[in-house]
Amino acid sequence: VLEFDSGQICILLGDVSGKGIPAALHMSGIMSSFRSIVAASQSRSPRELLLSLNDVLYRYSTRTVSAFATAVLIVIDTRALSMQVARCGHELPLIWNPEKRQRRELKPSGVMLGVRPSEQIKNVLKEDTVPLERGELLCLYSDGISEAANPSGDFYGTDRLKAAMEIHGDLSAPAVLERVLEDVRAYCKDAPQHDDITLLFARIKGA
Repeated sequence: VLEFDSGQICILLGDVSGKGIPAALHMSGIMSSFRSIVAASQSRSPRELLLSLNDVLYRYSTRTVSAFATAVLIVIDTRALSMQVARCGHELPLIWNPEKRQRRELKPSGVMLGVRPSEQIKNVLKEDTVPLERGELLCLYSDGISEAANPSGDFYGTDRLKAAMEIHGDLSAPAVLERVLEDVRAYCKDAPQHDDITLLFARIKGA
């Protein structure tokens, strides 16, 4: 999470190929590269920033085995109550409006980072501008949530995530986070966790 000089809030959530310490080090490198890109770039476009990050990962992937990643990048303008979003093969961001009881899934097109040079994906990677309303709840998550399995091997799934988000959506963002994680743990029971879990909730308040 970064705050731009303009006051806009930038959130990058990603997931890398592989597991364990090598994957953690790879993700740390991605975040460091992204901060450097933001510091050097005049652009605050999620699409342009992800294309720059893809350049770095693609160059790295030509020398190593697993340098691929999925990502979703959003830039929230709290003054204009709008959000720009771009996505590279990652889980779909969710927005829940508790007052209207309406849910939105954001589906900008894109491909995984590090697989192809940016020149080849720039026409596929799209950026959407999404209007926001005060009180809405934003959810970003990794497939460690949707693919969390119970002892029978059945996935928790996005439908359960959406339902839990709606049930608890009137609570504060930290409280929603805790309730959803409790629901995931109750579903999985004592089944081993096979993937890292990343889950973020943010309440839209405006400037």
